[in-house]
Amino acid sequence: MLACLDPGEALPGMLTPQGRVLAADGSAVLVCTEDGHTEHLDDDGLQVDLDDRATFWMCLDIVARRTELDATSGLLWQLQDDPFGEEAVAWVLEAADEVRTRDGDTEDPLESLARALAETAETGVRK
Repeated sequence: MLACLDPGEALPGMLTPQGRVLAADGSAVLVCTEDGHTEHLDDDGLQVDLDDRATFWMCLDIVARRTELDATSGLLWQLQDDPFGEEAVAWVLEAADEVRTRDGDTEDPLESLARALAETAETGVRK
């Protein structure tokens, strides 16, 4: 599953359809392609592959930062009963002392993370 990042959010180690990110400078990223070559990509609207576990966890951290959630103690992303009682279930991004939720509109954690990235990019910081 692919998701778009805002400019400047790509991190070394993330997987894109073109290859693994080696370096990022805010305007471009350097990726290593499957055949071992390097390629520079524009960092505006970069797509990343959430099926890659490293990329998945880095994107969870991006959602945490966008929503001002302190992720220094780790994160947990799970579908559970809505802690605020608004919906039957909700996706919860949980840190040590706070949580962020989004609608439980899918049971797929990758799809829900992709939607969380899109929602927080469109609306800015959400709590």
